[in-house]
Amino acid sequence: MGTRKWLLGMTAMVTLAVGSVTASPAGASAAPQPSQTGAVAAADGPFHIYNRNSVNHGVNNCLAVPGASTGNVGLNQYWPCRYIDQWWYLEHRFTSGGIPYYYVRNVNSNMCMSVPAASLQPSLQVNQYPCGGYIDQYWGMIHLGNLNYAFRRYNTNLCLSVPGASTRPSEIVNQYPCGYYPDQYWYLSTSDG
Repeated sequence: MGTRKWLLGMTAMVTLAVGSVTASPAGASAAPQPSQTGAVAAADGPFHIYNRNSVNHGVNNCLAVPGASTGNVGLNQYWPCRYIDQWWYLEHRFTSGGIPYYYVRNVNSNMCMSVPAASLQPSLQVNQYPCGGYIDQYWGMIHLGNLNYAFRRYNTNLCLSVPGASTRPSEIVNQYPCGYYPDQYWYLSTSDG
């Protein structure tokens, strides 16, 4: 297994791991391996998770919990990225098919990025829910080049997306079939923006 160092955002250094397969959750099958793999193997955070599409259009939207809620609410993107509900920890849970899978845990609420009832319905808004090892709380980070990542749900082909590639602050984030569209590109930063 080879490793490479990448500079995330302005200041964060993390190690990328490609190709390692370790334990999976009980009864889970290995996720299919995309053509480009790699993800943050040792990252704790906290990080802002920026949507690359909005940044490319001059708006620095990042993943947020509306109103800094500590309840089970749908997530959105918001700018500017400087509020407590926009900081996230990545907690490595397992690796499957060479892709590391994480809890994406909000710093403020201590809840994990989830999908209501583990639904496979495309375009369903992603929410936060108490972390508990649920299948819908495992998100693989697939390296797309140039410090960009897709967040793909374990054992599905559904990625974290912004409907219609909207750059509007407060737009919901949802799950959508992975096509590595511009609104499915995300990057991590340790600095406010």
